Amino acid sequence: LGITTPLDPVPSIGLGTSDVKLIDMLAAYGVWANEGVYTEPITITRIEDRYNNPIWTAAPNQHEVLSPETAFLMTDMLEGVVHAGGTGAGIYSGKYGGFNREAAGKTGTTQEHADAWFMGYTPQLVGGVWVGFNDRHVHFKSMALGQGARAALPIWALTFAEIYKDPKLSDALPPATFPMPAGIVRVRICPTSNKLATEACPEPYTEVMRRADAPRTACDVHTGFDPSFEEGNPGDGTRPPTSNDGGQVGF
Repeated sequence: LGITTPLDPVPSIGLGTSDVKLIDMLAAYGVWANEGVYTEPITITRIEDRYNNPIWTAAPNQHEVLSPETAFLMTDMLEGVVHAGGTGAGIYSGKYGGFNREAAGKTGTTQEHADAWFMGYTPQLVGGVWVGFNDRHVHFKSMALGQGARAALPIWALTFAEIYKDPKLSDALPPATFPMPAGIVRVRICPTSNKLATEACPEPYTEVMRRADAPRTACDVHTGFDPSFEEGNPGDGTRPPTSNDGGQVGF
């Protein structure tokens, strides 16, 4: 994902125990928002002469590092972080400017409450906030003050709320959703059988997955409705697949 910061080769690396520069984190999170395409960060986009004529324009270095399907699965998980019950749900609380666009993100907090993070993105923009100090002896007194959701998230939410409220940017930043690749489907799963849920399944849940990985058979524990033979309502995960109907299918 383009991280250039040296990473310590330790078992806990997956927990984020190596420091990473904020600019590297932004570029990495941009991959999820950009459907698997990495864009190398640049500072200067163009240079103009005194008559506002461009004399040099940057050519972004971009290349695909993940499949669109993998990027969307990650985005779907990170959307869960900012929705009800997630640690990042505060961006929609109304306390920080009234941000109301579709978004995904992740909070972060280090030991001793020394670092607070929030990385978040919309379909158009990526933003990151780090609150901390180079000397780890300087830190917040408690988790209540120093966690990412308290120290970093409000800065992100306030900033993004102002960006999307700016009338000068409305044409460039219209309401948008994260595009679902054709290879991704949403299916209703029975938690008992791990197969396609039927009307008889008591507590089904919706899962996002690759079409090739989705179950093909209906639950055989709870007998009843078979999604293979009867159409359901759009959005309930029971329709037979059609030619790219937006990814909502039942097999």
